[in-house]
Amino acid sequence: MYSNSNETGVYIIRCKINNFIYIGSASGIKGFRKRATFHRWTLNHGKHHSPILQNHFNKYGIDAFTFEIALVCPSEKCLDFEQVFLDANGVGYHNKSYNINPSAICLYPGKRNGVSKLKGRKASVETRQRISIALTGIKRSEEVKRIASEARIGIKRSPEAVAKTAAKLRGIKRPPGLMENLRKFNVDNPLSPEIRKKIAQTATEANSKDYIVTSPDGEDIDVKNLSAFCRHHNLTSTHMIDCAKGRYLSHAGWQCRYAHVTKEEQEIAIAALKLKFGIKEYIVTTPTGAEITVENLYEFCIKEGLSFSAIWSVWNGKKRHYKGWMCHLVDEPEEIRIKRLALRGKAKDYIVTTPQGEELAVTNIFKFSKETGLDHSGLIRVARGKRSHYKGYLCRYA
Repeated sequence: MYSNSNETGVYIIRCKINNFIYIGSASGIKGFRKRATFHRWTLNHGKHHSPILQNHFNKYGIDAFTFEIALVCPSEKCLDFEQVFLDANGVGYHNKSYNINPSAICLYPGKRNGVSKLKGRKASVETRQRISIALTGIKRSEEVKRIASEARIGIKRSPEAVAKTAAKLRGIKRPPGLMENLRKFNVDNPLSPEIRKKIAQTATEANSKDYIVTSPDGEDIDVKNLSAFCRHHNLTSTHMIDCAKGRYLSHAGWQCRYAHVTKEEQEIAIAALKLKFGIKEYIVTTPTGAEITVENLYEFCIKEGLSFSAIWSVWNGKKRHYKGWMCHLVDEPEEIRIKRLALRGKAKDYIVTTPQGEELAVTNIFKFSKETGLDHSGLIRVARGKRSHYKGYLCRYA
């Protein structure tokens, strides 16, 4: 199925095993070469528009097919001659033809010369009945509906698309009696109380202007004018609204919810967001032994002047500590916990001698240095024998 000819005309794809043929025409740039490449690519990827040809290709392989030039003609005459070949041979399986369209106007997906690919093709009554039976009773699951809904959030049609739709609808009048039929349908099929309550709740959420803002200290503040509140506290109002809508967890440590939303409902929404985006919680241990629960580890490291990559290595079990700081996940995987505990098992004990001659057993050299106002690196260099003392302190490994 190869051709090196750039001429235009009618071609035939023939199966050497069963003598089925496919009739087509090449009228564009690079002629037969481009059409042979197109058919070869679509068949190799299982995307050919002729299911019979695709099935035989999958069964016999590419070596069973040949690409033959049947007629060379000008490009403007290609469709006419192709139609002659189609009329002479016929289409469909009973005619040993891979062609499924009796018209030469369009033989591949998309549009050709401005004519739809469906021209000349009409599904039989049996085919339409099979499709109807197959689709009857099929309903999309709640998960599929949720994914489709989330995919459409924030998508807006372009002005060109809106103008195009308006131009199509302009001048179209409603059929006589349509509004009367709709009114009668609504009277005969009233909305259930549950649906009415849901519509009212949605409208309330859309029109609500009252918010409850939770400060980083945990204080709840009733807010009537969110924009003015954000300007006063140097916050971004759009981000706070996104927090109220359940799109963000917080903004600069502040949380926000609509006034009609309870604290429990907000906590449930935050837990769902954490689960959706895989947000982790960390427990960071300071050199003094205090434990801090952290959600945004990167911002915490910037605030405390720590290296994020080093702290990340600590909680991931690659380092025992970083300047006395330790870190682990709240819900820590078992393999990381084992790695981290194995590293902590290698911790060294020291014996520090004060300038007054008192010997102290130290298990955490960083905590000891913090409490005594010393630099832990100086004591460690003394223990390694690189210094004789550090500010009168002596240190050795236990």
